[in-house]
Amino acid sequence: MAPSGTAETPHADSCAGSRLIRLMKTLHVFYDGGCGLCGKFRDHFSAEPSHVKLDFIPYQSARARGLVANLDSYNPAQEMVVCTNEGRVLQGVEAWLELLATMNRYRRLANALRISFIRPITRLMYQRIARNRRNLSHWLGLKNLTREEEACERCAW
Repeated sequence: MAPSGTAETPHADSCAGSRLIRLMKTLHVFYDGGCGLCGKFRDHFSAEPSHVKLDFIPYQSARARGLVANLDSYNPAQEMVVCTNEGRVLQGVEAWLELLATMNRYRRLANALRISFIRPITRLMYQRIARNRRNLSHWLGLKNLTREEEACERCAW
């Protein structure tokens, strides 16, 4: 049992194409620190019970670059990027589904959205939301924060 109420869960290393089962302990989630909708998702998922430690990091930060040296090659300004403690990097809808799968409440949803005939719809919905997240933030009245504002808000916690 891992500290702070998280448990280790078996995780297949699909990136290497092997059937090896590994234990994922941490999922680093790189999000747009200047996006109000992304910040709301961060706040929501941070409060949800998860089987792994979730580490939310604005992709614009130096810490993000330190964890994934070639982060820009994954185009984090356009799509969510996650990285496991094993170094496996996923982006876009795959990253989103990986995040959902770590959550107690959303694991079944993640599995359903991975079903082959549903996956194209899932991908399309993800792409539409990701592409329009700043407009959605505006329409929902969520602040799009600059890096400086994000840092100040984090300090106030």
